[in-house]
Amino acid sequence: MPMVTADYRYPIGKYEPQPFSIERKVEWLAEIKFLPLALESAILNLDEQQLQTPYREDGWTATLTGKSPSSTCFPTGLKDHSL
Repeated sequence: MPMVTADYRYPIGKYEPQPFSIERKVEWLAEIKFLPLALESAILNLDEQQLQTPYREDGWTATLTGKSPSSTCFPTGLKDHSL
């Protein structure tokens, strides 16, 4: 049986295009709208050690994603692989 290794470049899987529809657009916009609240809820009860634990080697921590505005976090994350 071959050994399976995780490809951490795709923590939620590779992008798979989906057909566009108005209904799907409404769903996407709702996901974007409620993402900050979902992220805040996810880290609300974590202690400092948990907040400082990256999800993978050289990965982001909840401190970075939870306390930085997305306008800073996303472009920085896309450009800087040392985070």
